Amino acid sequence: MKDIAVIGGGWYGSHIALELRKKGHNVTLYEKNPRLFSNISGLFGIRLHIGPHYPRSKATRRSCLYGFQAFTTKYPELIVPHDYSVYAVGNSDASGMASKVSADDFVEVCKEHSRCKVFYDTEEKGYKNLQVAVELDEPSVYIGRGLHDFFERKLTDAGVNIIYNYNAVSAHKTDSEMIQITSDNGQVGIFDYAVNATSFQALMPNSRINLPFNTVYQPCLALVYEDLAPTSEKPFSFIVMDGWFPCMMPAVDYGKDATAEKRQYILTHGMWTIMASYSDVNSAREHLSTINDQFIGEKIRPNCEKEMNRFFPAFGERFRYVKWVGTVLAKVRNNREFRSSITFRDTDSGMIYVLPGKVSNIFDAEIEVEALIDGRDIIHNEGNGYSYVKDGTLDTALPEFREEVIGRNTCDLQTFRLKEIKDPPIVKQAITKQARLKNRTTANMKLLVGLALIIAFNESACESPNPLVRLFIGLAFLASCISLIIRYSGVSSFEQLPTFFQYKSGTSGHQILLQNSTASGITPSSTLMQ
Repeated sequence: MKDIAVIGGGWYGSHIALELRKKGHNVTLYEKNPRLFSNISGLFGIRLHIGPHYPRSKATRRSCLYGFQAFTTKYPELIVPHDYSVYAVGNSDASGMASKVSADDFVEVCKEHSRCKVFYDTEEKGYKNLQVAVELDEPSVYIGRGLHDFFERKLTDAGVNIIYNYNAVSAHKTDSEMIQITSDNGQVGIFDYAVNATSFQALMPNSRINLPFNTVYQPCLALVYEDLAPTSEKPFSFIVMDGWFPCMMPAVDYGKDATAEKRQYILTHGMWTIMASYSDVNSAREHLSTINDQFIGEKIRPNCEKEMNRFFPAFGERFRYVKWVGTVLAKVRNNREFRSSITFRDTDSGMIYVLPGKVSNIFDAEIEVEALIDGRDIIHNEGNGYSYVKDGTLDTALPEFREEVIGRNTCDLQTFRLKEIKDPPIVKQAITKQARLKNRTTANMKLLVGLALIIAFNESACESPNPLVRLFIGLAFLASCISLIIRYSGVSSFEQLPTFFQYKSGTSGHQILLQNSTASGITPSSTLMQ
């Protein structure tokens, strides 16, 4: 039996604390707010995916399916059944680009599940501008204050010590290899182990740790709407993919009048409700603090509603805007849009970190936290300062993390920052790269022809006794080579070559963005929307 601290009282912290207590450990759960589920888990923890929403990440689909099955068994009373759940592949997203996944590939992924109904005549169902849609038996999860009551009762009955209004500001190993947790008002706790379930937003690992992934922090919004003409007692979900598309999910508050609350929905968008991407959480929080009702009314609502009406024409008349909510989300930047949880232990501090994924990933995190505590099947990466579980989520996702990020990526979004950057970095280039390819083709052909002429002329010119002629030909040849390098490398000017080589050497896109922003005199606090 160990003394264990769990920091953070959302889905991950509450579930892990409950399961560790059931294993016989003494568990203290620290929550900085007056109640559990007061932030991300209570606002955005809606989706209970079975996997197809992540067609490009096999690791995410696998963990979602396992978590879905575990969740329906463990917490059946917290599941909201749907009348129907539709996933659709759009013709083009908000930027005019095609979906990142083809209709055929998406249908094949959906067919991994037995109860998958495919329909191509989407207009008959009341939709437009879709290539294909599938209907899955996929419910959602309750949100709201009722979750606090539900888990507070379960945790208290199990014997977990819950301490509210505790803002943990430091954690370090003692001389006896214990972990000391200290709050902002000086309260101290000493434990054998500590689990950081703060959504990877507090008590971060020290700079010596070298993790195999980069994390970005995004100020994210959700618009709440009321369904004025529900067609069933059960809610529905409608998600267009894969790219900058809209998503509508029911927002049902646990413990309230089900009939009334099932009429509320949360609308998010792959671009318009993601404000920007930052390398640190404080910049993301500062950005979020600048958002107000006027900005929502002028910039967010019109674009989100336009997008929904484009695919779901009945939306405008059927739904009424209620309010908006916002929070900061941590995401792993990777080519396949991996979105499962990641669990590892910091060698220096001894802290076990859980970077959250989907709600259903709480079971992966629980298993891996227990393995790290018990010392079972551990891979020790001492050189990089962390350890993780063999065949766990991080271990199986490493091949995806090693892939180079190509093209548009959610973690590169700078929806309301791009206008402030004088020399757009790799982040913006990824968005506009495809649009420039056609223009490059003609220019590249001209360069190749010119280069061929210079080479032909060079053979005779090099025999010239005039050194100035030889120098001129050499410089012209060098300039042509550099121009070709620039065009085929993806940078658009000589000034961006240092950024390009830095990017190729391993610096992530969001880090380059912040470096370029700083060089241009832009600070995180200047992210007021335009």
